[in-house]
Amino acid sequence: MLDVLGEASTRNDAGGRDDEHATLVMNLSNEADANGGNRLVVSVTNLGPDPAYKVLVQLKSGLPAIHGVQLRFGRINRNETKKLTKEFSNAGEADELNPIVVATAISSNATPLTVGSKLRLVAAKHPQVVPLQLSCMVLDKEPASGQRLRIQCEASNSGDAPVHGLSFQVVVGKAAAMPATGPVELAAYGHVKFELAPTLSAGTRTGASVPIIITMNAPDIAPIQQQMVIRIFETATTCKQAKLTRDAYRIKHKRAQAAAIAKSLTQTEADGYDFEWVSCLEILP
Repeated sequence: MLDVLGEASTRNDAGGRDDEHATLVMNLSNEADANGGNRLVVSVTNLGPDPAYKVLVQLKSGLPAIHGVQLRFGRINRNETKKLTKEFSNAGEADELNPIVVATAISSNATPLTVGSKLRLVAAKHPQVVPLQLSCMVLDKEPASGQRLRIQCEASNSGDAPVHGLSFQVVVGKAAAMPATGPVELAAYGHVKFELAPTLSAGTRTGASVPIIITMNAPDIAPIQQQMVIRIFETATTCKQAKLTRDAYRIKHKRAQAAAIAKSLTQTEADGYDFEWVSCLEILP
């Protein structure tokens, strides 16, 4: 009965009959993905009279990301085209930008096919490194609670490309970050001086050390920060301790400077103590 129906031929291991034959053609191409990487596209078409079974493509190339890769297409029907892709990281070396790729397609019922192609890959996109710097200092030597500060800053660009879209913000103590006015662009190898004028909170405790953080932002560049600490003084300079002799003041002054050198006190804190001691110096008749 099978002979009458024309299905008497035995089936091979691939699921097709021994008398089924396929003819494969193959094409290689490269596409850039949205992130600037590379995607190798392998297209296999069956032009034969019958389906192709267990189609597999093996890749060889001097590019390690491609060499040895196997792409399994499985069954490809008559006049059908199947595409598979291999994504890989961007080419990093100059001699890898145009690699030769050799692809061999094999099937259980088609003659092996080898195709070679020279691909034009997308070069690796490295993040732009722009050497920006920010340097700031507080001009007020005796800041008081509720006072508007004067902070002098200098932004510089030592790179060979201009930077656009700069923005700044200032955080004083525990207050929320506030936008600040500064230069919006820096020329190549350029530098710009400017002043910021944030306000200290009115209820800041006398003698407290208040941190100030100034941030410079630019597109596609990590934020650059300048951090400082200032010590709050009373507006009045009345001495609240016993009068100091000149010798007693010198001893205290030397200890404070030694602490600043040893980094156990900031210079701003040492200056704060010095200010109080000077206000307590006795005046001899």
